[in-house]
Amino acid sequence: MFYSIIFGLIVLTLIVLMLLLKVNIVIEYSKGGQNDRFVLSFFVLKRPIGFTYKKHEQNKKKKGVSIDYKKIIENIEKSKGQYEKNQEIIKKILNYLKCRISIERLELKTVIGTGNASYTAILTGIAWSAVGILVSILHNFTTVKDKRVEIKPDFAGKKFNLELYCILKVKIVYIIVIGLMILKHLIKTKVGFINVKKSIAVYK
Repeated sequence: MFYSIIFGLIVLTLIVLMLLLKVNIVIEYSKGGQNDRFVLSFFVLKRPIGFTYKKHEQNKKKKGVSIDYKKIIENIEKSKGQYEKNQEIIKKILNYLKCRISIERLELKTVIGTGNASYTAILTGIAWSAVGILVSILHNFTTVKDKRVEIKPDFAGKKFNLELYCILKVKIVYIIVIGLMILKHLIKTKVGFINVKKSIAVYK
């Protein structure tokens, strides 16, 4: 009996220590050139754990770089729509993570070229303003330890290159809590959708 209690306490202590361990989440994203690349990795004590998600997308381009800024705006609008659709759970997660997560490293490099010097200068200025606002929000939200931002105009041709490298640090227990929050939201959404379908079926 005594040894069972000791064993149970040891297991409980190990579980608590594991939950309190901090995970480094590494996000790598690059757009431009021949391939778009997205990599999501998890590290504990500088060692990779779990899985590394990688996505490569090859751009089919003709000679001369062609940038579809209309498509970029459409993607921004789609992202805005997704945010509005899920803003309740997003706000809950952000409020929960406030001061519970830190940004160890943030690197952003962008090259913008439209083929028109005036438009390029305007877009570069807008990009600097947008990034400045985003960084300000991040500083109010959490600690940003190492930050490097570089936005360059390319007046010679059409180009849009983006490189993002970010390291987030958060405790495992917080990730589990967020996972449970998302699961609860998905179940709630699904149940609500089923109830709506049943209501419609009744009035048919």
